[in-house]
Amino acid sequence: MGLGRLGLGAVAALFGGGYYFSGTNDFEVEVHRPQAEVYSAFSGLRTFSSGGFQQAGIATAGIRTSRPSANELIFTSGPEGGDMSMRIAFTFEPIDGGQGTRVRAAIDVPPVEYEIDGEDMYLSETKVENAIEESVAKMAEQIDMGRSPDEAASELNLTLDLVALASQPDKFNAAKATMERQEAEYDQLQQQEHAAAGW
Repeated sequence: MGLGRLGLGAVAALFGGGYYFSGTNDFEVEVHRPQAEVYSAFSGLRTFSSGGFQQAGIATAGIRTSRPSANELIFTSGPEGGDMSMRIAFTFEPIDGGQGTRVRAAIDVPPVEYEIDGEDMYLSETKVENAIEESVAKMAEQIDMGRSPDEAASELNLTLDLVALASQPDKFNAAKATMERQEAEYDQLQQQEHAAAGW
C-alpha cells in the first residue's frame, strides 16, 4: 500500500535508503530586491495554508515560527532543543548596496526511520535541503520579476509542513495510517463504480 493519493506520498521524496548528514547543509540564493521586501515575503509564509491535509481530516505536526531579529526567520517543530526536532533557519543579508538580498538557509532534521512501501527509509537532510532550495529559488525568481510569490510560497509552506510531519514519527505514522485508509476506501469505491457500470 502506498502513502496515499492526497499528498502524503510527497514525503517519500524526502527519504533515502540510509541516514546521510552532509555537514554542508546550507545553501544560499540571491534576490535582486531590497532586504525588507524579501524578508516580508518570507515572513508571511505561515499565512499561506497547505490546507489539503486539514481538509482531508489529517493532522499536521505544527510549526513554530520565530523572528529573533529583522534578518532572521526560524521554523521549528518537535521537542524544543531536542535531537528529535526540526530546525530550518533563514537569514537575509543585504547585498549590492542594499539593492539585493542574499537568503541563506541552515537545515537540521532528526535521523528518523520508517518503513515505506516495504523498505526501511531514513529522513534525508540532503533531500530535504534540495526540496526547500527548489522552492526558495522559485520564490526568489518570482520576487525578482516583481510578481507575487504566493504560488512558490505555498509550495515552500507545504514542504515545511511535510518535513515537520516526517520529523515526528508518532504524527507521521498516524497521518500515514489515515492516508492508507482513505486510499483503501477510494479503491473500494472505484471497484464498486466499475462493477455498477459493468466494467
